[in-house]
Formats: sequence, C-alpha cells, structure tokens
Amino acid sequence: MRLKGVGLGLLLLLCWTSIGRSDSPGFRSSLSITLEQLNRLKKEFKVTPPSTFAEPLENFNSSSSLTDLDKSQLVQEVLSQNQSQVQSPQSKPTVIQSLYVKPEGIFIYLTGDDPVVVMDSQKEPGTIHLSLQATRLDPYFKLPQNTKQAESFVESVQVNQIDSEPSISKGTTATSVEIIIKTDHKNWQAIPRQSGLILSAIQDPPTAEMQASNPASTIEQALPQSSPVVNEATLPPQPQPGIEAESPMAAMPVNPTPAEITQTFPESIPLPSPDNSVEKPIEQPVTPEPTVVPTSPTVNEAVPLASPESSLDGSVTPEKTAEDNVPIEPVPEAIAPVIETPLARQPIRLLHLNTANQLKAGESIASYGETQTIQGGYGTGNQTYFTYSDWGLTDDLQIGWAYMLNDDPTYLPINGVNIDQQYQSMGPNIKYRFYQDDNWSLGILGALEQFQIYSGPGLYNNQESPTVSNTLAGTIQVPISYDLSKEFQVTLTPSVNIFSNNLNGVPFFGTIFNVGAGASWQIFDNLSVFANTTVPLGSGNNALNTSRQLFRKVLWSVGGTLAYNKEIAIELHLTNSFGGTPTTGILTLPTASNEVLLGGSFIMVPSAKEKRTDIVLSDRNQKLSFDWFTLTTPYILPTDDYGLRLAGDSGGSIGGGIFYSFLQDFQVEAIVSSIGGFDTQSVLGEAQGTNTQWRAGGKLVILNQLDGDPFSISGRLTFGRDFGNKQGYMMVEYPMMYEFNEQWAALFSPKAAINGGNTPVGLGFGINYQIIPELQMIGEVTPIITGERTVWAAGFRIFPIKNIAIDLLGTNSTSQFDLGELIAEPGTRFSASIQWYR
Repeated sequence: MRLKGVGLGLLLLLCWTSIGRSDSPGFRSSLSITLEQLNRLKKEFKVTPPSTFAEPLENFNSSSSLTDLDKSQLVQEVLSQNQSQVQSPQSKPTVIQSLYVKPEGIFIYLTGDDPVVVMDSQKEPGTIHLSLQATRLDPYFKLPQNTKQAESFVESVQVNQIDSEPSISKGTTATSVEIIIKTDHKNWQAIPRQSGLILSAIQDPPTAEMQASNPASTIEQALPQSSPVVNEATLPPQPQPGIEAESPMAAMPVNPTPAEITQTFPESIPLPSPDNSVEKPIEQPVTPEPTVVPTSPTVNEAVPLASPESSLDGSVTPEKTAEDNVPIEPVPEAIAPVIETPLARQPIRLLHLNTANQLKAGESIASYGETQTIQGGYGTGNQTYFTYSDWGLTDDLQIGWAYMLNDDPTYLPINGVNIDQQYQSMGPNIKYRFYQDDNWSLGILGALEQFQIYSGPGLYNNQESPTVSNTLAGTIQVPISYDLSKEFQVTLTPSVNIFSNNLNGVPFFGTIFNVGAGASWQIFDNLSVFANTTVPLGSGNNALNTSRQLFRKVLWSVGGTLAYNKEIAIELHLTNSFGGTPTTGILTLPTASNEVLLGGSFIMVPSAKEKRTDIVLSDRNQKLSFDWFTLTTPYILPTDDYGLRLAGDSGGSIGGGIFYSFLQDFQVEAIVSSIGGFDTQSVLGEAQGTNTQWRAGGKLVILNQLDGDPFSISGRLTFGRDFGNKQGYMMVEYPMMYEFNEQWAALFSPKAAINGGNTPVGLGFGINYQIIPELQMIGEVTPIITGERTVWAAGFRIFPIKNIAIDLLGTNSTSQFDLGELIAEPGTRFSASIQWYR
C-alpha cells in the first residue's frame, strides 16, 4: 500500500481551537434557601392556626404581625439547617448540565444535591441575580443561543462559574455559579422539577389598593392555614435580628380558598426576597471576563417575539411572530437522565498499555489512529493504521475488537534492499476487573489475534519470492491501577505476548514477557496527558535490525487527549511502538526501533450521543449544509440524518458519495469516483493514476456561527486509494464560512492531497448568493500554491424542493470529489450534480 501521510495538522488545529471553552467569573451572595427545604416546608403547613397565638383574634388589626412572626421562624429554621447541611461530609456538589431559555421560563438541568439558591433583584437595576452555591458547571456546558423560543422581556442570560481562593483551614476551593438575567421584570420564582429547576416570571404582588378593596381579613387569610415550624424545640433560642424575607405565600391569590392553596404549592414555590437580608461574608472570588449570550437576532433566527402580555394568572402569552410555523417545545415535567462519558474519567488504555479502568455497563467507545515516521521512509513516511472498539457489558466486564495494518517497505534497507512487507493483525479481547476500592483497581485482559505477515524475499524467509504467513498471536495482561488522587493515576501491567518462534524457517519474535508502567494526569475534565514505558524480559524479542537480527528494545510513549465534547476526543502521541493491538503493541518498527513515531487518534463515544435541540436552522442554513461545487461546506447534517451526492461532467468524470451525521458534531462519508479524460500522472507523478478511487473519512465541526461563534470552521479528512494500481493519498481540508445575511455567504477552504508524489495544495475561495429561496448563484476559485493550474467553477444551484439541490455549472476541475478539485485541465467542462438529504 502506498497510502501516505496523515492529517496531523487537523488534529493540532482541533486541539488548539477546543481548549478553554468555559468561562468563570465571580459573584457575591446573600440569604440562602435550598429547593429541598422549600419543598419540605410547603408540606408542613397545617390546617389550623398555630397554638402559640393565645391572644384573641380582635387584637390583630392586620396580618403584619402574624406574617412577620412567620417570616422570622421560617428564616431561622432555614438558616440553621443550611449551616448543618454545609458541614455534612456526604453532600455532593451540584452540577449544571445545561440551560435553555423557553417561553415557559429558563430551564436549568442539574445533577447532584439540591443547590443553595440566592435570588437578588436589587443588586443592579434591570437584572435578576441568581446564585447557586456548592455548584459548578459541567465541563461540556455551553450556553445556547436560541431566541426564537425566548420571552421578549429577557434581554440576555449570563452564566458565570466562580472558583474562590482555596480555604487555608480546609484546603478546599468553594465553587459556585451565578446566573444573571437582564430583564425589566422584577418578580421571579424558582420551580423545582426532577433533575432541575425552572426560573419563571410571576405577576406583581397585589398592591395596597387591591388589598383594601377586599373584605376584612381573617386569621386564616392573613396566615393561610399554616405554620412553617412543626417542632418548637427546633427553633433557635433567640430570633436572629436584621433578617427579613418575603413569605413564600406572596405569589398566592388574594383571599385564597383551600383548593387554591392546595394547587399553588405543588406547582411553584417563589423564593424569598433577599431584601434587607444580612449579607454573608465570603472569600474573594476570581472574576474573569464572562461570556454574555445576547438574545438579539442572529443569522439563523426568526423575527423576535413582541412584548408579552401578562394574563390574570401570571402566565405570559407572547404575540405571534413573523414565522407562525416556528415550533415551541413543550415544558418537560421530568428532565432526561444525564448522559455520562468515559472521556471524563481515567482512560482504559494509555495508547497501547492497558489500565485497570473499565467502561460502565452499556458504554461503548471506538478509536481510529495512525503512527508514522517523522523523517525518511517512502512517500510521507512509514505508517501503521489501527482501530480499537470496546463495549461495556457490566461495570466490571468489557469486550473489544482491535485491528492494525502496516504495508510499507522496510524503513531502512536490509543488506542494501528495502524489502516489501505487510503486517496485519485483528482479533477480539476481553477484560475483567476483579477488584476495586477507593484507590486500587485490578483486572485481567486476554486477546487472541490472527497475525498475517507478508514477507518479501530475504525478510522472514530464505527464498527468492515473497511469502504470506498466517499465524495466531495473543496476550495475557494483568493491569494494576492506583489513584494517587482523583486526577492522577499510576498503572503497572505485567504481561506476556505470544508470537511464533520461527517463520518460514527464520527466527521470529517468540514469547515476550514484559512489564509496563504508566501514569495519567487529568489536568482538566476534558484534557489529560499520559506517559508509559514497557520493558521486555526473557528470551523473546520485539525488534529487528538491518542485519535481520532480532533483539529486545524498551518501549515508551507520551501523549495527551483532548475531549471536544462528550462524544469526540483527539489524541496526539509520540512513541517508538509499532503495533496497534493489545498483542502487537509490544513490537517496534522493523529496522527502525530507535525512530520516534508521531501519531494521533480520533476517539468516538457512540453511547454518549446527544442530539442538538438548541440550534434551530433556518431555510437558508439548511440549504448551506450542501457541499458547494468544488468546495466543502463546514456545516454537517443534523444528528442521525444522511445524504447522497451524485456528479458527472462532459470530460468523463463521474462519482458519488454518501454522508451520515453519526454524532452531534461529526459526519462520516464514503466516496467512489473516477477522473476521466485527463492524465493525472502528468501532475502528480506515478503516485496517483486515473483509476477509480474509493474514499472514506469524516468531517468535524470546530466552530459554528449558528451556535454563537464568529464564523464556522470544520476539519475534514479522507483517505483511500485506486482500485487498480493500489496507490493512495490523504485529503485534508479546513472549510471556513461566514454568513453575512440571508442572501450572502463566503467560504474559504485550504486543502491538500498528500501522496507519495507531488502534493497539490490549494486555497479555495467561494461566494454564494441566494437570488430567491429556490435559486442560488455560486462562484469559486482555487489557486494552487504548489504551482499547478488554478481551478475555478461557476454556476447555479436549484432547489425544486427543500432537501434536494441540483447543480448546473462550468468548471476546469477534473472532478468534484477530493483530488479532482485540485487538478485543472486547460479547457472547460460542463458538469451537473444532485444532492439530497433526509
């Protein structure tokens, strides 16, 4: 195989653009009451007035004295319980998973214990400050921008995570989250829901004039059949001065009936107002610049909602927008369970060294990786391709499948000749963790693989013709992992790797006893680094020199993994390990055991797949999701959608591709194409012919203008080769697009076809103008900076229906797929294509 090069630039760019996507500013706190306490207190209201009031009813000229006593008891009990809860060693910090603005309110999805809530409407005019103590943001939290479903009285929502300075006495760091709502509406309430809460605006409390128009109050009306204190012994001996709080009954109707009281509390409990409260001193927080996501219109949004009208029951009824067909999501009564990801935990392997960590039941993870020499070798270097797939059957039992391939000639000559060779190994593995406590984990892994070796004359044979040997190989490993802390883990893995003792009468690797040691450090929830080494022992060997002699060589690896979201991660590494499976990972590159290999892996977690519901695509956005003529769009299809593209031209080129949006920000594709009527070898040399080619790869969204980013950019990588002469190349491109408005969009796409001959590199520019929703005009030009002829294309795109695009164009490109987009002929071709997606 002559499949050369790898899109390592793609991996580096993805890592650079993904670091630091969270914000963390600071806040101050005041009166704190948990949702759990409010839920409990609402159930403790009694049907009869409290027995502590012995004075006659006529002594009470108004409800103020009873209400004030009710407030005092409520605040004292809540504050005393808060103090004990903060000191509880079993409390779990609350994590905010996501936040959405909907017509019914602001939805906050939570995990962990109920948060300590602070609501303040007096801190800053026109704002509501909500503080959640002992709370942090999920590492993948991202504030969506979706004003189609936002009430017009909400101008903006800002979310800040605050990490105060560590406490000297306790050695801990207090983490809190502040939510700032820009609004002119002063009265809000927090409604507890399963796995979350809803912030919603309520109608203003009744004025004094309204109360005066009602009949005289009775004790049941002034203090509606309630006493928040059930056990008087739990009261503090002295009232706490200087603290007042608005009664939780403030949002109830005037002169409520018992039925109204029963219906009010299960639906919503307004948080007490922090007015005139005693502000608690806290440690000075660090306040970085926050990220504010405004609810003003953007490219993908409809006309904003008009000013809402409040109904008698306090609900808000927005006026119709210019787009009456915009769907409004229903209010979820129960929030879906949080999706976990193994990317946020210690890894199950450090490159090829297995740890004792396991996937949980139902989890799955897959990775595709490559390693290659940095200098020398044929084409872009001597490469090994490998894949891992793992599934968790239980929390302690997982199964997997691994595959590796290397088919380049020997890196250095043997007896003066670079001999053809191919190594291919595949097979299942099973891993069981038989012990685990707070720090230790012990497991055992077994793998059995078919190891096929193609050997040119004089490599693993003494013949003048090549040989193909199919052998069995396997390994047994006992990983032992120890957590020095939650972030830092060390692993020791004794192993035995078993290969054939000889091959075609020539000594082979044999049985290799070895001990591996490694460490991993979780720097952030989405970023970790690792290092490991493996020492071979006994009589077996794992390296081959240029004299065809076998010997033992110590292995090493260093690398890092960046989780882009819950579903996708990128790994970069340096190593001298040649293999790519549990069994072959002990081997070094034949004739080059001292060479440093550079590699990367693309990791996917199908079990953590989530669909984007926070981005609403306009008709224009959806139509820009189709690839352009010779340039690729940075957009991908919605999750689980698939598409088809067919194209042909007057020069005899033809091709087609299928596309599937596998994960939230990742799309896979497969292409078959043929370049006709042009000798590509005149441009690329013998490394690429004109035979029919197959391609496979994917596209990862890095930035998305529809998600509030300044522009959109993706990384696309495909690989493949000719069906005929088996020559291959790697296509790498980074399409970037900016939508100016509903008519104009511009695209810039650097791209290269990396192969063993000449490597054309182009800088593509394109303009898309929407004449009417059913017709677009597109123009493209791609200067080839490596010296070849500039590629151009121009034409029209027609949409007979919303999800079908028909292209009619003129171009000098030899094809509309990958390599043909970078090779131009002297004349002009007329081309037609059709795209469709579901």
